[in-house]
Amino acid sequence: MSGQPKRQKVLAELQRLAATVEVDTPLAYVELMLESGDTLLEVCSRLAFVVGERVYPGAVQRLLIEEAGGMDQLSRRLNDARRKGAATLAEESKTIADACDPTPGAVAKARAQGDARLRLAEAFDRATFGAKAAGITIDIGQLHLAALRQVNAAHLAARASVDAALLTPSTEPDYEISES
Repeated sequence: MSGQPKRQKVLAELQRLAATVEVDTPLAYVELMLESGDTLLEVCSRLAFVVGERVYPGAVQRLLIEEAGGMDQLSRRLNDARRKGAATLAEESKTIADACDPTPGAVAKARAQGDARLRLAEAFDRATFGAKAAGITIDIGQLHLAALRQVNAAHLAARASVDAALLTPSTEPDYEISES
């Protein structure tokens, strides 16, 4: 590993940051940050500031895989942390809206920032923050068949009335007798 100085710097910085917030491991630090509403990209930005070069989320995940016990476990733990952080993101959107200056530009910016946080909250915890779908099911095929049946019934009714008029004997003759 001595041939990977960037990896060593990132790992050392994660360990240092973990100690500053009194958690035991780099993974626990990342989980805490995600639970606080940060994104993995924001964690990487903090790391990049200290390391002095860009740190990619995939690289951080690769560092944490062993600690988590595999990729599946890491994904589960990070997703659980994001789900816990969804409420923080939703609350931040309210804070942003409340702190907004009443100018059109500031309002537009606050709306965009709040909406972005709400979309993240929805993505991270769909059960709590997702749009509730109405319980309506529409079967287009059944609607089409019902419409065809209705048209067919109207056509048959019209045809029956025409047939009835043609087949009903008239009591009046269809000719006239003229006296010339």
